[in-house]
Amino acid sequence: MLIKFWNRNRSNILLLAALLAYNSLFFAERFGLNLLLFFILILSFQFLLFQESFRNPRVFISAGLSLFLAIMVVWHNSALSKWMFFISYAFTLGFILQPSIRMIGYSFLTAMSNFGKLPFEFFSWNRDEERNPKRRKVSKSITLTLIPLTVGLLFFIIYRVANPIFAELTNSFWKTIEDWFTELFKHISFARILFLLLGLGIISGLLIHRGYQLFKREDAQFANDIIRTRKRSLFGYISMDFKYEVISSLILLVIVNIMLFVLNYIDLKYVWINFQIPEGVSLKEMVHEGTEWLIVSIVLSMIVVIYVFRANQNFYSKNKLVKLLAMAWMIQNMFLAISLCIRNNQYVNWHAMAYKRLGVYVFIALVFIGLITMIIKIQQKKSVYYLLRINFWSAYFIMSLTCVVNWDIYIAQYNVSFANGSQLDTDFYLKLSPKAYPIVYENLDKIQAQIDSHIPGTFDYLYFHNIEDFKRSLDYNRIAYLAENEKYTWASFSRADAAAINYLKQKPAINE
Repeated sequence: MLIKFWNRNRSNILLLAALLAYNSLFFAERFGLNLLLFFILILSFQFLLFQESFRNPRVFISAGLSLFLAIMVVWHNSALSKWMFFISYAFTLGFILQPSIRMIGYSFLTAMSNFGKLPFEFFSWNRDEERNPKRRKVSKSITLTLIPLTVGLLFFIIYRVANPIFAELTNSFWKTIEDWFTELFKHISFARILFLLLGLGIISGLLIHRGYQLFKREDAQFANDIIRTRKRSLFGYISMDFKYEVISSLILLVIVNIMLFVLNYIDLKYVWINFQIPEGVSLKEMVHEGTEWLIVSIVLSMIVVIYVFRANQNFYSKNKLVKLLAMAWMIQNMFLAISLCIRNNQYVNWHAMAYKRLGVYVFIALVFIGLITMIIKIQQKKSVYYLLRINFWSAYFIMSLTCVVNWDIYIAQYNVSFANGSQLDTDFYLKLSPKAYPIVYENLDKIQAQIDSHIPGTFDYLYFHNIEDFKRSLDYNRIAYLAENEKYTWASFSRADAAAINYLKQKPAINE
């Protein structure tokens, strides 16, 4: 009996259990230990509901990375680790719902569509009645109840307007109803009701498969290798337009290779061997702004090569020179990517560390992988689908690995030991997460030296020009951070926050 009841109502039972856990772990809390516990619970429920999907290695890989990221949330509680966890779990959900999908982009869209179909299920109720006798019975009961109530309410309003004595009698009745509802709502939290409704929508999207298969079909129609399709033309198998296109590609690749060779030679001279800023060029122009445009040029180079080696162009017997020039262009772009790393190093050496400078390193690493896969595509006749699939997975792994480090703490540690304090944006310390404040407090003497070393007129955009104003703002942030954390319980625990709070609580106000 119990087994039969479980098999018939398994989804509803798990949905209710997950909703109760969601309410206990997340209401009036922030993400921390609760995220890890809830993830393990939901993944266990998904295993009970979709056991076949867990035989797929992509489910294991993405679920393993999601578990790792959930642990990083408990360990560091950084914005990056939280964002990456939610993205990673969306990938996992997509693979669970549609195990045959190979590209994580499609798995993400599958997960989002499973949530996106929820509002439309209400409108599809009537369409499902013919196929579901239970729904037809419930719908009929609701209809039979609503019709007399609606008609009765209409006559009640008419009688009240038509007869003042009847209106007076009903006023006391409505007053009693009003008092009853007032007393009832004193003990009901509308915030919690909305919170539970939101949770119901989220959990149903995690545990109920709504059968959306568009992205599964899209993924299935693509292959990793380009397939040759023969089309006979007036002049044989290769049309004249095709031959002219190959000649056009040769001209283009020769021109861009020459230009990039000159550019790389300049970088070799001014960036690699002996970094120096040419006369009339500022460091910002050479390193900061120049880096952005060169990254754009690398991405555009990859798009051009994808276009040149599309479809049957890969099988033309006389395109060997085009392939060599294209690979030479990709290798030169790899040299350029390393130059961009050196440029970014120089900018960090001059202006210290910041979020965007760290982001440049990550983006260059992704671009470098993209260039390697471009060479593989040219050599092995791989499809654009292959490029996207491999590079999406590479980005997924690399971005997950970046969550190992608490970058706010790393930046604070790096910047307080930065020798060239005259070029450091000291206001940036206060933009870091409060989890980095213990480092700031321990190194106020170094920060004071950095502020004092600023050359007048060069840092007018800074808000704090003396250490006293800096300390007051730091102390204000500390008090606000501690007050904010007073309302959280064990469910919001994270190691980094606990360490920071323990230190900051023992720190007296600076002005005391």
